[in-house]
Amino acid sequence: MDVAALALLLEPAAWLGGIVTVVACLCVLRRHHSSDVTSLDWYLGNWRMRQVFGVATLFYVALTASCVILHDRWGWLYGLVALRLAIWWYKRLLNEDITFSRLLGSRSRA
Repeated sequence: MDVAALALLLEPAAWLGGIVTVVACLCVLRRHHSSDVTSLDWYLGNWRMRQVFGVATLFYVALTASCVILHDRWGWLYGLVALRLAIWWYKRLLNEDITFSRLLGSRSRA
């Protein structure tokens, strides 16, 4: 397969990946929209949102690598998106202060 044909296939893959990420985030938000901050449902929604952004980060990193190898003009944009998602994801992961035992303790008191 020609390099130009591969480069043409990357752009629809990027749009599709972005749309799938947005739809997945909206599904998680819809499912867990009325959860109390100390509930297990909130914890699971937060965990699922982190999973979605982790997969999206890996997708955009792979897309950036492909674009850089193929010398596509969109490579820098995908790299910036991947970097921004990665920074957000790692901030959320490192700032987690609610533990599972604390959640179970708060549910048993209610």
